[in-house]
Amino acid sequence: MRNVTAIIVSYKNEIMTCRYVNNELNKCQEVEHIIIVNNAATNESNEILHNNIIDSEISYDDYSYNGSKVVILSNNLNQGFAKGNNKGALYARKYWDPQYLLFTNDDIIINNDNVIKEMVDGCRKAVASGKDAGKITGKKHSMYVFSSLFHSFKE
Repeated sequence: MRNVTAIIVSYKNEIMTCRYVNNELNKCQEVEHIIIVNNAATNESNEILHNNIIDSEISYDDYSYNGSKVVILSNNLNQGFAKGNNKGALYARKYWDPQYLLFTNDDIIINNDNVIKEMVDGCRKAVASGKDAGKITGKKHSMYVFSSLFHSFKE
């Protein structure tokens, strides 16, 4: 069950974003792809992210994907948190069509390596019981969305 795409909106916080992706998200097996929306991006900030995150690539036009686990979407402007997440979600839908989107921040420490699996299982149970559980339905498909609340899943 690796059908989760994580979306992080980063704003002038490259070091923390690198730490979060490399040390936290990469230990969660359920996360198949990671999108970093780099708001107010510069060539330097894109290169810091790319050079310090394993298996990453930079997309300057949102229309390219070369097979990496991590995609850095370069935004010249700071479009804010909501538009950044929307941009990441549209990119994920275009290239991977994930069943689950995880909107997350880069200042989280994951204390339970199974937390994403538990979140997905909780979403599946809610759906099985007839609840929409964060369901987004489009013209062609549906996907489920959950935000990261890792601190509430501590052991």
